[in-house]
Amino acid sequence: GDWSGLDASITALDRGQWERAQTEARQAQAKALEANHLVFETAARGHLISQLALAGDAAVLPALGQELRWWTAHADALRALYPPAWDEYGLMVGFAAALVDDLATVDNVLARLKGSAVLKDYPLVNQQHEALLAESERLHGQAKAAEARLRPIIAQLNALLVVRAAHMRAARAARMSDAALKDAQWLASRRGRAFVESGNTGLLEPLNVATSTLALLDQAEIESALGQSEGADAARTRFVAAWPLEALPATLPVRVR
Repeated sequence: GDWSGLDASITALDRGQWERAQTEARQAQAKALEANHLVFETAARGHLISQLALAGDAAVLPALGQELRWWTAHADALRALYPPAWDEYGLMVGFAAALVDDLATVDNVLARLKGSAVLKDYPLVNQQHEALLAESERLHGQAKAAEARLRPIIAQLNALLVVRAAHMRAARAARMSDAALKDAQWLASRRGRAFVESGNTGLLEPLNVATSTLALLDQAEIESALGQSEGADAARTRFVAAWPLEALPATLPVRVR
């Protein structure tokens, strides 16, 4: 497959050019379907659903349902390509769902993954599974349990960005502002890891790359709530410098003002 479209999509996303990023991902998916290239199609679908969720796009909820059906239908084919591929695609759909508080989809993914041997055999997949379990706990109103689940994992040097991001959301929901602020600062300062730490299949890259910049907004919001206006203003300034507001989805500029 021609991966240049997905590279262009990631570059555009990193620059805050969301419309172009989604256009590149859609075009890549169309090319993959035309070529009947499952690896390329899986990556393109992952890019698009991640971006829709990160943007809080109204189209994301029906799209999540569509991705669940596609994931279920392609279980054997994805596992034949690479054993972790099916599990990681489902987990990525779960993370996208968690971003828009779609608890039903999160729990649907977890139910289908229950008992998967891949969770035991692949440590990176196991970490992602723990993160999605924590997202489920957070959405079920058990934010302190979610934070406690992930706390020992983020203490490890090999903790994935998606785990740290899930811990930040749990800590914010549990009103553990100091822990959440530490996470936001960590995420915003690990930009290099965002491009390389994408699981076994590369599916986490869009989530990671966007999260590393969105963490500046989380930092600003947390510091504002703590009365730390100087830090909050600095984080907002860095965010706007990275992503000009006029190019962003409507859900994001309102968080800056």
